[in-house]
Amino acid sequence: MKFISFWALAMSYAIWCYNHVPSTRHGLTPEELWSRTKSARSEIKRAHVFGCPVYVLDPKLQDGQSIPKWNSKARQGIFVGFSSEPSSTVPLV
Repeated sequence: MKFISFWALAMSYAIWCYNHVPSTRHGLTPEELWSRTKSARSEIKRAHVFGCPVYVLDPKLQDGQSIPKWNSKARQGIFVGFSSEPSSTVPLV
């Protein structure tokens, strides 16, 4: 596995973490300082360790369908950050 291809994703996630952690000097996050609005800070609770194993539910189960019980219901992946396309709460795998 080539880890060199993960550098852009690692930097993007590091920037996301930096922008959502409050500063000890101001008590505000960089995002709050930039936008001048107070946030709920609930986003940091969904942060994970970069590269940790994650499990993704089978798309058939997400649509409410059933699959045979001998088939796997999830697949394993690697957490590499959050998606900016469909929703900011969807992790990239």
